[in-house]
Amino acid sequence: MKTFIWMLLLFTLFATGCSETTDNKISDTEEAELIKTADETMFLINSGRLLRSTTTRDRLQTVGAIDRIKTSVALLAGNPQDRTALISLKSAYKFINKVFITERDQPRVNEVLMKGRSLMAKYAEIQGVPLDGLQWSLFSYRFSNTVSPFGSTDVPIEWGIQFVQQERYAIRARGTNNRAVLLTPTFDLSNVTEPAYSIRHSFRVEEAFPPQPVFNRSEIISKAFRAYVSTTYKDGDSFDLRNWQRISLGNLPQGLNFNTVDSGIIDLSRFNSQKITMAFVYDNNVDIFNHSLSWAIERFDLYGVSKDLKVQNRPAPFDPALQNNLGKSVWHHDFNTNQTRGLDQVTLEGNAAEFVDTERNGSEYVATVGRDANGTQLLYTPPINLEEVISPAIRVQHTINFLDEEFKKLGDIKMVVALDEEGIDIKDLQWETINFEKNNPPGGDWSIYTSEYVALPKKYAGQKIRVGWSHTSRAEQGSTPAWQLHDTWIRDIEEDLL
Repeated sequence: MKTFIWMLLLFTLFATGCSETTDNKISDTEEAELIKTADETMFLINSGRLLRSTTTRDRLQTVGAIDRIKTSVALLAGNPQDRTALISLKSAYKFINKVFITERDQPRVNEVLMKGRSLMAKYAEIQGVPLDGLQWSLFSYRFSNTVSPFGSTDVPIEWGIQFVQQERYAIRARGTNNRAVLLTPTFDLSNVTEPAYSIRHSFRVEEAFPPQPVFNRSEIISKAFRAYVSTTYKDGDSFDLRNWQRISLGNLPQGLNFNTVDSGIIDLSRFNSQKITMAFVYDNNVDIFNHSLSWAIERFDLYGVSKDLKVQNRPAPFDPALQNNLGKSVWHHDFNTNQTRGLDQVTLEGNAAEFVDTERNGSEYVATVGRDANGTQLLYTPPINLEEVISPAIRVQHTINFLDEEFKKLGDIKMVVALDEEGIDIKDLQWETINFEKNNPPGGDWSIYTSEYVALPKKYAGQKIRVGWSHTSRAEQGSTPAWQLHDTWIRDIEEDLL
């Protein structure tokens, strides 16, 4: 706090000293507008209304950067040939490029940054200084509750938004035997020099159980997590790697304990003056031997020197619950974020194993293991209103292990649905099994599988329903299956599109 106050005092003294020589130069100009915006932003920070969820270090760096931008612009307004002030203005952006600012605070801070960038280009031109080296973030995106303006290809969609911490979110791909491709907007680099990019991201690489023939962490990371650039991709094109050039991911996470790293600024100069689309490819296929992997990207930045970067967003955001971008979202429960919150459970018979919130290697989910249990436990939702839903369809993402085929046929692990009937006990509802046919867990490993969307019977459309997850253990017969729940979605999808 003392450091923060001292910085403010120094700036106040400095600003007072230069005001007499610059006030007459600054009127209703871009400079005046920036200084006004910077002052308003600083007031919001000092009053605790802005950056209140930011770390002390990031807040001080942001304050220092805004101070430097404002001071440098004031000096340049008084003397447009002041090379030292121009260099100081440029350096302000180095302080803030790696600072984490919450989604809520970004618009206000970015307003100062964008105006400062515009003035930096203006004074560089006045001084006849090449813009080489005056590189800054031209496009920055932190994933919050939507993936837009990014998009996906026509391959299986497994990217979804995940809460991390301190209002931080990430877009995340996970699962086995699948490929997920995240596409950036298309960037027109015609008027951009020194293009580069960076991401803030983390990997998880966990060995499969039982152990597989090969487990080489560095080789898995090289195969499973990749970045590409295309200069020809158009919306609707199939994703054909022959039309893409692989590029570096820079500094790589270790794949342990979800350690998050900054990639560093990665050069894209070989794509100068071209239109580019970037793809981040999560590829957990059979060559990986079904090890448990995930990739989370918190932030993407495109850097360069430019007055005019043209950005073409993907045509529409995709929803992590989508299968081929169909229908509209009705209901979603992410067990990795919410676990059992908002749900309830009941023992239907015997001495059953309960569903419990579980954390392993930094990953959260809901699990039940039937050790020494003999009975059936039901985890169920509150009423879900399908009043305006015409064609409800449901999908699940989960892991099943230690379940033999004979007990699988008995329905010892299944999802169920029932009409919600007021005044009727949960146990007495008319529960009906949901039959998933594609990509079901085989029951003998820890791989995560995502089912297809299955249409619910028409009688549930327009009604209030409950959805349940039913787990039966038969320890006396040697069956104690493990079930891990990761996600469940309901969407309104026309049946002929399923």
